[in-house]
Amino acid sequence: MRKLLIIVLLLCLSFPLFSIDARISLGWQDKYTYLHHHDPYYVKLSVWQDIWRIRLYGEYVNEFHKSPSSMFFWPTQDYYTVGATLEIDPFTLTVEHQCYHPVICWHETSSGLNGGYTKVEISFGN
Repeated sequence: MRKLLIIVLLLCLSFPLFSIDARISLGWQDKYTYLHHHDPYYVKLSVWQDIWRIRLYGEYVNEFHKSPSSMFFWPTQDYYTVGATLEIDPFTLTVEHQCYHPVICWHETSSGLNGGYTKVEISFGN
């Protein structure tokens, strides 16, 4: 987890050199999906690039929990999102893919989510 945070920090520091916008978020959640209670903490890395009327974007989210007996955090679930939008007023065309991958350590079985979606969407309005 420490290596991941260092890599994310270095990437965010280098993005201004390439005009890519980035954001890091840390948070707490109380999230349930069908028969699955998600871990309460998460880190999110979002990047995007605007070129003319097109926005290319990606997002990485990792859910994790804190060990009750120590100061360690354990990653459990990853979400990857990539997409693009094209805005031609008053229409917006969006193409997006997201996939879910559980983080599995050598000593545990998967209790996370596998899956994802791909969508094409046309929106009308401001």
